[in-house]
Amino acid sequence: MLGIIDVREWQAVIDLATAKPVERDEEFLKPLQSLAKRFPYPGDRNNAGSKWTIDTAEAVVNQYNPGWLFLGFTQPFFSGVYSPCSLEERKNTAKLIFDYILNFARRHNFYPLIVSSGGLAPLKGHIVIPELAGNLQSSAWSYNMAGVYQSEPGDEILLAEEPHIRTMISRDEFVDSCKITNPAYINDFPDYLLIAEDGWNFKGICSNNRVLYHIDKYNFTLPVYSEIGYPSHIEEICSLMEKALDQGKKVLLAVVEGLDEDDFVLPHQNVDNCRDWYAYEGYTLYHTLVTGKPFFHCTHPPIYDMSARRPLPLRYPMSTPHTGIICEDSLGWRAKVPTAAVGSRSITTHAMVNADLIMECYIRSQANMGVLVAVNEDRYNANLFNNN
Repeated sequence: MLGIIDVREWQAVIDLATAKPVERDEEFLKPLQSLAKRFPYPGDRNNAGSKWTIDTAEAVVNQYNPGWLFLGFTQPFFSGVYSPCSLEERKNTAKLIFDYILNFARRHNFYPLIVSSGGLAPLKGHIVIPELAGNLQSSAWSYNMAGVYQSEPGDEILLAEEPHIRTMISRDEFVDSCKITNPAYINDFPDYLLIAEDGWNFKGICSNNRVLYHIDKYNFTLPVYSEIGYPSHIEEICSLMEKALDQGKKVLLAVVEGLDEDDFVLPHQNVDNCRDWYAYEGYTLYHTLVTGKPFFHCTHPPIYDMSARRPLPLRYPMSTPHTGIICEDSLGWRAKVPTAAVGSRSITTHAMVNADLIMECYIRSQANMGVLVAVNEDRYNANLFNNN
């Protein structure tokens, strides 16, 4: 996979597998380099970011004409997490995004399927357990989850006494119940995976240090609007899209983060979002939407060990430095039609959706550095040639 990074002051073509610059001057790259330059990302926390997704998608469709398209919108999520966003503001943002999606789908003859990542809960407090002998690691994305690594006797008792932990799953329980056999996945899974009650945020290694106003809640269901039929479970969305593609329909999957049923101003159904004790969120939700596989088949666990040393040289260090794997089960990678993705969730758009042509914001820890265009060269060139 090739990447084009544009930070306005400079632009570079890199091999995403190694993150090293490459010298390439093929003709097919020039329109993509122009695309990266023409659409600087305005930011995560205002409606200009949503407009960027639609405007960029317009250019991508005109360039490549995909039969399957992914669009990702993070504005309701980031506005709610990092500011005291009111219900009225969230609904206005949601309506704007939905109008963008539906108007775009009509213009380009797509059948849209829109799903939210689920609602947010006002922050109630932080869970800090200084008495733990093990290391409490949280996540910079899933604010209501954490894991304990290098635990010692007595840690399980301390965790069981914490009043705001909803669920505690040991590694042994998880491996046994999900029949996990991949040693790397097992090693990455914490000794204890923890899910907090709504509104409670874990403070540990890798936790978010910004001021939080809301955090993700445990979403038993997710709202879904669909013009290709409705699933009974989130895991069935991928097969719905595959069926529609087999019927010759153009399909648009849009993920709008940070909305619950009350914010979802389109006619919708509330779809089951749980598998046993786990409610889909974050990158596992993206993975399941585009693969149809359960969360424990994702490239890495819901909480993974960010402190683990990885052997050099790292593979895909800008994409998935903890595993060196991008999702090759994605519909974006294996569909029989050209595929494309535009999203304001950096890294995840190309690492999980993994379409022929991808454009995403290039942001790390809310620092806006530009945009990334990623291209799966062989599929892109073959489909571009066939289209022409």
